Amino acid sequence: MGNFWVVLAIFLALISVPMGSVALLLVAVLLVLLVSVTRWWAKYCLARVSYSHELSSYRAFTGDELVLTTEIINGKFLPMPWVQVNDEMSQFAAPQQGRVVQAPEQDRVLLTSLLSMGWYHRIVRKYSVLCQRRGHFHLGPVKIRSGDLFGMFNREIQQGSDRLLAVYP
Repeated sequence: MGNFWVVLAIFLALISVPMGSVALLLVAVLLVLLVSVTRWWAKYCLARVSYSHELSSYRAFTGDELVLTTEIINGKFLPMPWVQVNDEMSQFAAPQQGRVVQAPEQDRVLLTSLLSMGWYHRIVRKYSVLCQRRGHFHLGPVKIRSGDLFGMFNREIQQGSDRLLAVYP
């Protein structure tokens, strides 16, 4: 999508010269400036961003209710107009609140959040998790996606599954 704007800016600059239109040349220069800033923004949007999720206990019995605490930190001066977090987990130990959707893999769900974060901002959320079935369940992986204000460019990072919940009978 972003390359379209670069091609459009070059096209506008090329046709503005034979037409003698300063206004059209100014629009082309502003468009090049906008594309440059948005590419830079998308390049650094996920730098110094950290995400963690913790359960109140990693051992439980069937029917127990645990607390899932998620924390995302923007540790830089650059604000993030939007950031999407998809935290994958088992459907048998899924949060009772929040936006939970079916994951591509069977028996997995995604806890999704769409947030806006200022510079040096920290967001902590707590969810109630009901352990429905015995077994071992991985918490994660997590995909974090963000980009520029206009949606021209975006970037995504992924953190692997790091925790294992054991639910006993």
